[in-house]
Amino acid sequence: MKLRNYHLRSLVGIFLLAVVFCLLGVAFAPVAAHAAGTIGTDIGDPTDPAPATLGGGDDPVYAMRPANDCTEAVAEGALCLELAAPFPNMESILFPGSGLTYYASATGWLNGYTGPMYVTDGSFSTILTLPPGTGAFYLYFRPHADPFATFTVNIYDKDDVLLDTLTTTLSRDVAFPITMWSLTGSAEIRKVEITTAPGVSVAIGQVGIATELPEVAINNFTWEYFNPPPADAGETWLGGQGYPVAGGEILYSYEICNNALDPYNTNSYAEDIQVVSQIVPPVVSDQYSNTLPLMWYIADTLELSGTVGSCSDDWTDGYQITCAIGDLAANECRSFQVKTYISPLALVNSGPVGAVKQVQAYAISSNFVEGPNQEEAQHIIQAQADLQLTKTLVPGSERRPRSVPLQHCGRQPWSQARFCGRA
Repeated sequence: MKLRNYHLRSLVGIFLLAVVFCLLGVAFAPVAAHAAGTIGTDIGDPTDPAPATLGGGDDPVYAMRPANDCTEAVAEGALCLELAAPFPNMESILFPGSGLTYYASATGWLNGYTGPMYVTDGSFSTILTLPPGTGAFYLYFRPHADPFATFTVNIYDKDDVLLDTLTTTLSRDVAFPITMWSLTGSAEIRKVEITTAPGVSVAIGQVGIATELPEVAINNFTWEYFNPPPADAGETWLGGQGYPVAGGEILYSYEICNNALDPYNTNSYAEDIQVVSQIVPPVVSDQYSNTLPLMWYIADTLELSGTVGSCSDDWTDGYQITCAIGDLAANECRSFQVKTYISPLALVNSGPVGAVKQVQAYAISSNFVEGPNQEEAQHIIQAQADLQLTKTLVPGSERRPRSVPLQHCGRQPWSQARFCGRA
């Protein structure tokens, strides 16, 4: 009898403690059942801001965008049918049935969010249908009117296969975030179902989404040499030379694509793409082993297909050219050219083969870095015959020349390059 009373008192104590936690807005630990290891899920801290990324560690990383606005302007208390997706050509996030009730300013959010809130009609089940190509998703939710309620969240793929289930108890005063992301990089998440007791309405707000991961690559990388003629041969430059010379130009041509490989990432969206070209090594040596910079720099950027942002060069760590490409939707490509000068002051004295230069080019995007997907070019830089000197030394008068730093001034063309200072 004593043992039975002890257990009874323990059960009552646990129940009362659970009620206190609910009233204080503390969520119970979710009971999760990961299906086939295809997605990751979590219930976060209500005081944290909406996540900028989901995934990480050994999982893919997704750059999230908020999706809080109804596709049409609606009045306070009116029904909203769908949320506008934040990516071009991406379908909307669909609410169930006739929609959810719209409120312009959310309440019960502890992280400072005051944007739109959408409330269900008290149905047992509320299903949000996500657009094709969804790689990651999050939303904040809470009971709208009831002091506390228990929720089960079911996550499905495009074939209505249950991927994961989370169960939690929340209070009316605190909205909690639930997050989910694909572990494969492809589109896995298509439906999010929130179930609770009949008659309990759910407040949903602060929604975010990411596409499946893009496959950004340099599909085509070519180059052409334009060398200056000897001083007595006029001003006409000849293209397609077999090798570049000091004082010449190299024109690089790039085609950058977001390759949508079915079914891997047919609806992906690549953001803030950059193409980086690194020159290795960035210097040459003269016959006295003095280090001389080649002083390559950008002459022009030509857009061949689509809009390309600015290109810049940097000597901080070797020499590299970085070009901002912008965003690319699935199967979208962009082509451009960059013309660089080789300083005529770079007298290459490395024997008959000249100085070997390697250009390593790769593309990255802010929402996914893969690879890098690298393409390489190898150049043998030759000294121009007109710039070479023959010098006869009187015996006993030899003197090792002092090293002179070479610079280019204000991105001058090769014909105007000059010394800018001495050591």
